[in-house]
Parts: sequence; structure tokens; C-alpha cells
Amino acid sequence: MKVIDPTISSFESLIASNNLYVDKTAYIYKLVTGPRMVFFSRPRRFGKSLTVSTFDALFRGRRELFAGLAIDSLPYDWKVYPVIHIDFGDCGETSPECLDSWLNEQLSIAAASYGVSEALVPGDKSFNNFRRLIAAASGGIRKSWF
Repeated sequence: MKVIDPTISSFESLIASNNLYVDKTAYIYKLVTGPRMVFFSRPRRFGKSLTVSTFDALFRGRRELFAGLAIDSLPYDWKVYPVIHIDFGDCGETSPECLDSWLNEQLSIAAASYGVSEALVPGDKSFNNFRRLIAAASGGIRKSWF
């Protein structure tokens, strides 16, 4: 019998450790192939981190983790997409200015991981750098942003 471990919030770890996973990948498929924008809200301790981790594995093309799950038999293209994962649980900032600085640090880490650090503008607001990072990581760098 498989174990239910509510402390695991990583899809990859959950699958690798052979714990019980209630297959929600058909819903994940509907979310990624359906509406262009989705507001995703869930109560506290209701699987948000695990769901985000599932999206992460999906967008990184980790099909082997989805073997036997619903999405594996659906017509998903398994294309690899850049993933920018920012864990706000690591943020202890209490002012808007400090939060913006913290976000820019996180964006710098993500930009470095994709080799697009030049896309970020030091001293600019994080929302501008976030747009630049998304464009650069997905291959759509605009020279006018530099």
C-alpha cells in the first residue's frame, strides 16, 4: 500500500518515493491547453506547492515522471518551456521597496540559470525586469529593452 505523505510538496519527490499521488493531471492538461489566463487560488495547506511543482515538471518536459498518469495518454506536446520559479515562502521582506529588491535578486538568479543576465536592468523595478526575463528566457529578447 502506498503512503500518503503530506509533507512532500515536490511532484518529482512524490513520484520518485512511490508515495500516493491522486492523479489530477487531466485537470492540469485542461488548464494548460484551455483558457489563456486562469486565476488560480486555493486555501492554505491545499496543495498549491505540489500543483506548481507539477506544472514545473510538465513544462520542463519531464514526461517520465508522468508515466501512467492521465496526461501521459493525452495529446500534450511535451515541449520544454523555460520555468521561472520564485518561492515567496523564502521572502521575509516587509516593505514594498525591500520586496522589489528581493524580487530583483530572485530574477537575477533565474536569469543567470538561463544565461540571459544581460536582459535585466540594474536598478529598474522588478516588474520590468520580470517582463524582460520572460522574453529573454523564451528567446524573444528585444534590443530596445537594453
